[in-house]
Amino acid sequence: MMRMNEEDEYPVWDSDDELEELEALPGGTGDDPKAEKVLDLADFDLETILENAPELYKMERETAVKRLGFSREPVIIKEQHTGKQAIMRGDKYVAMVSPKYVVVPNEWIASGVEQAAEELGLVLHSDRSDVHRLFRYYLDEDNPAGPNGELQAGFLVRNSVDGSMSFSLSSFAFRQICTNGMVTQVDYGSVSFVHMRALERLDMGAMIEMIKGSVKNAQKDIRIMEQWTVPWEELPQGRMALGLLRTSRLPNTVKPAYLQEPNKRLKAEDIPKIPEGITFWEIYNEITDMISHNDITERTRVEYQGVLHKTLRPLLRGTAPIEA
Repeated sequence: MMRMNEEDEYPVWDSDDELEELEALPGGTGDDPKAEKVLDLADFDLETILENAPELYKMERETAVKRLGFSREPVIIKEQHTGKQAIMRGDKYVAMVSPKYVVVPNEWIASGVEQAAEELGLVLHSDRSDVHRLFRYYLDEDNPAGPNGELQAGFLVRNSVDGSMSFSLSSFAFRQICTNGMVTQVDYGSVSFVHMRALERLDMGAMIEMIKGSVKNAQKDIRIMEQWTVPWEELPQGRMALGLLRTSRLPNTVKPAYLQEPNKRLKAEDIPKIPEGITFWEIYNEITDMISHNDITERTRVEYQGVLHKTLRPLLRGTAPIEA
């Protein structure tokens, strides 16, 4: 028996036999001779397509859908319309979706983000894509910046053609926290769309410009953070930023003793003074280290990293260049 997932976007099959029955339905085997004219890219993997069609992003979405061999067929069981459609790629079944589902080919999206990455000088850092899902990280690996060259700007793209993943883009600043490989990301803007009407007219040019703009914002903040290697007192917004950190939504469990917020158990006079001469980069590292090694869920860890960065916005936006 076939069951739909919680979002009612893709099927879960109890047996392979039933999937084979669906593929055997009339119109579900790619018998249409017209379809063969657009299947020249349908049977290749992502990298092969990008190598042979590097400017795929210049096509309209609907053109790319046909060029890559996608089609839709009504699902009819025992001569009854189910109200669902089967997405096919050539003669291969992809997913069962609602008629409102909008197919956005992974290769078309990947071609656009490759163009943005090339213009930004970013390289593919990690690829977790599979046959139906696109999941790629791009980083500025050749130009590490920030204090001690520890930060890299980058972006993440995700998409699917089987309803298992929304289309999303996000840019970030990336750094490795410690020698065990633990990393942290700070989000510099993201968009996410389910595969419905909003994606029918996705503007690839606008998407590329959005990636470039958000990554450049991350690169700008990274350059500002290079100034954090001086004592915090020398930063124009340093005192205000520390005050905001003390009263932020970050709990005391992920803040150093000198930034603890007084409460019923902790009196103000028991809080130590901020160490003299400590740099803001050292303070930032201490907080991110506590967040990363605290006994909390990954979701909470990401949330705290976001709170930390939003709290530091005045410092990032208000720091004037430090003269030598």
